[in-house]
Amino acid sequence: MTAKEIFYEAMRRTDAGDQEGFLEMFADDCHWVVPGAEFGSKEELRGWLTPFWQGFPRSGTTSTEPSRTPRTRSSPRARGRARTTA
Repeated sequence: MTAKEIFYEAMRRTDAGDQEGFLEMFADDCHWVVPGAEFGSKEELRGWLTPFWQGFPRSGTTSTEPSRTPRTRSSPRARGRARTTA
């Protein structure tokens, strides 16, 4: 799979409510960084995402193309919008 295909598969799993499938895409020692937080394992990421998934069970994404950070060109990132219904 290309990086773009992996990105879209991750979004597909998220939109389908397949949290475990989404997390299966990550190594146990993954590194995840978001504004204001940093996680060093799949279990830490699960702990951070679970309240969001519980609070917004029918959320979805409208994503743009995956891209690289302008500073390093090495870290993948994506921008998009989440649509949620409670």
